[in-house]
Amino acid sequence: MPYFRLFYHLVWPTRNRDLLISSVFENELFSYISKKASELDCKVIEINGTEDHIHLVIEIPPKYSLSDVIKKIKGASSHEFKDLYWATGYGAFTVSERNLGAATEYVHNQKEHHKKNTIIKCYEMENEIEKRSIQSIREVGRDYEVGEDWF
Repeated sequence: MPYFRLFYHLVWPTRNRDLLISSVFENELFSYISKKASELDCKVIEINGTEDHIHLVIEIPPKYSLSDVIKKIKGASSHEFKDLYWATGYGAFTVSERNLGAATEYVHNQKEHHKKNTIIKCYEMENEIEKRSIQSIREVGRDYEVGEDWF
């Protein structure tokens, strides 16, 4: 039986950064995402977000590709919650076991970070999404392919 410790910090926004994740809805959404991840033999260590994006710290076994897990979680949650639409892409960052506590704490305190403007910009991807979207539109010329190759 293989031994692995593969941790990721994942982030993805709602489509157009629409404010779709209310404080009332988020508990149900986060619970559903955790359940779906568990069905895929993944373990959500922490999940949180704001009205327009979510963050997860997750352990994913090597038998699954990162992109397949994200695709299944995003697809299933959009299917389950009819008024929820995710943006096409995502951000994925590896997390060492040594830094797992810091990543978990950052995700846990998402709302506070946004309130106090103490976000870590690369994890939020706001500027990068805008830059890459504009670049992708110019290169590809089709709106539905914006940023698929990157975030």
